[in-house]
Amino acid sequence: MDSASLRQLAQSWETLASKSLPEGKTLEAIATETLDGNRIDALYWERPPLSTDELAATKAAPVDHRLRAIGNSAVTQNAHLLRGLKGGVTSLELAHLADLDKGFQLEQRLHDVQLSIVSISLQAEHFYAEATQELKQLWAQRKLDNDNVSAAFNADPVGTLTRSGFLLNPIEKELHTLGQFALQEKQRSPNCSSVMVNIATQHNAGASDVQELSAAIATAKLYLDAMLNAGMKANDAIKSIVFQVACDADHLLSVVKLRVLHTLWQHLAQGFGATHLQLNLVVETSTRMLSAQTPWVNHLRNVSAASAALMAGANTVIVQPHDFLDEQFIDEQHLVSERVARNTSIILEQECALHKINDPMAGAYAVESMCQDLLDNTWSQLQTLETEGGFIKALQSGHWQRAVTNMRTKRIQRLLDEQSIAVGVNRFQQKDGYSVGATSGNNDVKKSPVSAALSIEPLVPQRDAAAFEEQG
Repeated sequence: MDSASLRQLAQSWETLASKSLPEGKTLEAIATETLDGNRIDALYWERPPLSTDELAATKAAPVDHRLRAIGNSAVTQNAHLLRGLKGGVTSLELAHLADLDKGFQLEQRLHDVQLSIVSISLQAEHFYAEATQELKQLWAQRKLDNDNVSAAFNADPVGTLTRSGFLLNPIEKELHTLGQFALQEKQRSPNCSSVMVNIATQHNAGASDVQELSAAIATAKLYLDAMLNAGMKANDAIKSIVFQVACDADHLLSVVKLRVLHTLWQHLAQGFGATHLQLNLVVETSTRMLSAQTPWVNHLRNVSAASAALMAGANTVIVQPHDFLDEQFIDEQHLVSERVARNTSIILEQECALHKINDPMAGAYAVESMCQDLLDNTWSQLQTLETEGGFIKALQSGHWQRAVTNMRTKRIQRLLDEQSIAVGVNRFQQKDGYSVGATSGNNDVKKSPVSAALSIEPLVPQRDAAAFEEQG
């Protein structure tokens, strides 16, 4: 079809769409903007320049359904993990327990877990090397060969800095150690990944899509530099990195964000001379979108987020229980919510087969246009970061944290003005909703030790709905 015919067709669409609007409304008037200022039109009839290529076609692989361990002790976490494994999860995520004097207690937490068939993702922050060693000792104790086990060790000093607010060594030394660690584990543990770019903290603290993507690429570049400086080949370095991202209930924008991350990653990998361009992507459902007023609506939000993850090529999906807010269950139905959460991604895979369609939104003019806008804005943000001294300097100065806080304030103001609608938050509130106490558990703000080599203001996860809830 030639351009004149396309224009004629577009005009007919516009005429029909305009007739469906209330009197006095126009398509131009109902256009909206994202927090980053990207325009969302009501009607798209042109495809932008091809800059967000289709996701690289891959053979449909089973989805990794990951369970994040919940519980204040090794015993309670072990019970939680075993329930999940019986229910169909395929990998486990373990953060450090509060009492580090006892180590990570992996033997107790993974009691009766068949480590030959279950992959483990460690979130040990400052102590990733120690946690890795403890896991390897457990493998040896159970007579498992490194070639027959799978794990993610997740060295992530920049993510650790943003979450905890400090590093025990200067960033240069931390990056050097990361490079050496990745090289060593590539040789010793061929089926394991060693490095993670975890930007879920950025999201849950209030960051916009542009800020999340900018943080992801700026961090990944630091890690790739460190691994190549340690002597790794580009393809090996690329394969050693896992991205962990959070998606919220905005299905369309979540898909757009993940598609753009794929494009940015491919560009970065090619710049380092890699030919392996696949993105190893873990997606968790957002905690900032959860509400205590209508917890079952959180389940619908989780479905939307998990669907977006699978449609945008996620390898691994983590679904948070709908009633688990601020590191605590807000009701007595946690066994039900655990089962519902783990079944969500399983159903989307087994009954909806979302993982079998490669990049299903590719070619949609609206999606391509929004991807183009987000891509352009992210490149602009990355260039600004670079000219101003880099991501670490932005964190040290507090400029980055203030920008994230401003975005969260802007998002909440939209809810207050009802420019954005969230069921149970600013519309259809449940008067007898649950109240949530102070944040506890792994999201506690950690005090910087006296021996810290680098300290910043940490990014603290906060729920948008908290501004609308009565505290108990």
